[in-house]
Amino acid sequence: MAKEELKGVSGWLFLFVIILTFIQPLYLLFDILANPSFYSFSSGVYDLTSLLWVFALAIWSVVIGISIWNKKEKAIIWAKEFLIVSLVLGIVFTFLYFDLYTLEEQDLLFIDLFRSLVFFGIWFSYLSVSKRAKNTFKKTKIEWKRLGVVFLIVLGTLFLITILSSLFPQNIETAGFKVAGTPQEFEQEYSLEAETAVYHEFQNQNIVSDSIIGFESDYPLSVFIVKSEQDFNNFIDGLDYEIYDECIIEERSSGEIRCTVSSGGIIVWNYNAYDVDYTLRLK
Repeated sequence: MAKEELKGVSGWLFLFVIILTFIQPLYLLFDILANPSFYSFSSGVYDLTSLLWVFALAIWSVVIGISIWNKKEKAIIWAKEFLIVSLVLGIVFTFLYFDLYTLEEQDLLFIDLFRSLVFFGIWFSYLSVSKRAKNTFKKTKIEWKRLGVVFLIVLGTLFLITILSSLFPQNIETAGFKVAGTPQEFEQEYSLEAETAVYHEFQNQNIVSDSIIGFESDYPLSVFIVKSEQDFNNFIDGLDYEIYDECIIEERSSGEIRCTVSSGGIIVWNYNAYDVDYTLRLK
C-alpha cells in the first residue's frame, strides 16, 4: 500500500497557522498589558510609536497565517521573511535601548530574546525541511534579494509610524506654574488630567535651601524633585533623568518630601485613568 503523501494545511503546519493568526497577536496584546514599561515612557504614558509597531507586527502575523491557510503560492516564503525580520529587529531593539531599562527589566528582555531565538529556530527549521510545506506550496526557498527589500519596507514602515506618532503629542506637558524655592510657606491647589505629568519649577534657581514639600490628593500620585527642566523633558521622553537623593514619593495620596534643593522643580505624575485634584505645599 502506497504511503499517503503529506499535503495540505494540517499537522504541525496547521499549528503554525494557529500561532500566527491567533496566539501571536494575543501574546503581543498580553505583553503590552503585563509589561507596560517596555511600551511606555518613564512617566508611564504609553509610547504611541511602540504600540503602533506592535499592532503592525500583529497584523502582519495574521495576514501570513491567513495566506498559509489559503495556500498562497509564496506563503511559506513570506512566513520565513516574517520570522527573520522579527528576530533581527528584536535583537537590534533589545541592545539599542538596553541601557534605558532597570536590571529587572533587562533580565526580562534577555528571557524574551531567548524565547524569540527558540521560536525562530523551531519554526524556521520546520518550514525549511517540512515535506508537507514543500508538497503544498510551489515555492518555499527564501530569496535573499527579496529579503533585503522586505527589510527596507519594514524600516520605511517603522519610520512612517514614528512620523505619524509625532502628529499626536503625548498628553504630558509643562504646567508653567512657579513655586517658591525658599523655605517660606506656600500652598496651592491644582487639577491634573489623567495620565499627565506637570512640572512646577522653583522660583529661585541656584539657591541652596532645605525644603519640606508636602502634597495631598484625592487619588494616589507620584511626586519627585528633579534638578532641572531638562530632567523633566527627559522624563517624558523616556530618557535618563536626575532626581535629588531620596526626594521622591510614589503612588501615594499624601506625603512629605524633605529635600535640600538648589535648582529644578517638582514633577507631579498622575498615572491614573482619571483626573486628580491635589494640593502642593512648601515649607
